[in-house]
Amino acid sequence: MQTTKLLVIVFCVMSSIPAGATEAPPLSLTLKSGTSLFLNGQSNVLEHRLKPSARIELMYHLYNELEVGLELTANWDKNENYRLIGGYLTAQVPLYSGSVFSFAIRTGWGIGTGPRILYTDLMRHEDITLWAQGGVQMRWLISDLLSASLDLTSENLSMVTLNAGMGFHF
Repeated sequence: MQTTKLLVIVFCVMSSIPAGATEAPPLSLTLKSGTSLFLNGQSNVLEHRLKPSARIELMYHLYNELEVGLELTANWDKNENYRLIGGYLTAQVPLYSGSVFSFAIRTGWGIGTGPRILYTDLMRHEDITLWAQGGVQMRWLISDLLSASLDLTSENLSMVTLNAGMGFHF
């Protein structure tokens, strides 16, 4: 309970601190790392359900805070039935945008590998398949050129991914 209170206080402070910059640079490169929870599977052992993920995202700020870009992603595992490598064309728009904190909804469409874990029957697999994602992002502006983010996304209706990122703005 104390952890929850602390997180709420930190969230409130971070969303109310004034920032020096009023306009975000047009281009950002974000390096992300996190964990993917696979929803399909016969085993409920955590090491089978949770897999590490790594992403790199290049976003361009268009107008009215709409951002579009490209995201490359990988969940690397020694078992090929869990191995995901691919990319998305992404877009996001903030629901709330303050001077330091923003909360955005995001979507992406792309292609990537199609191992068995993506399918509910666990039998099908494709060398290349269509991917889709939808989720939310919280972003904190640290300076004019640096931000931190936390993403929660559902991908292919077969996994949920939580990623933390560090963004560099140009």
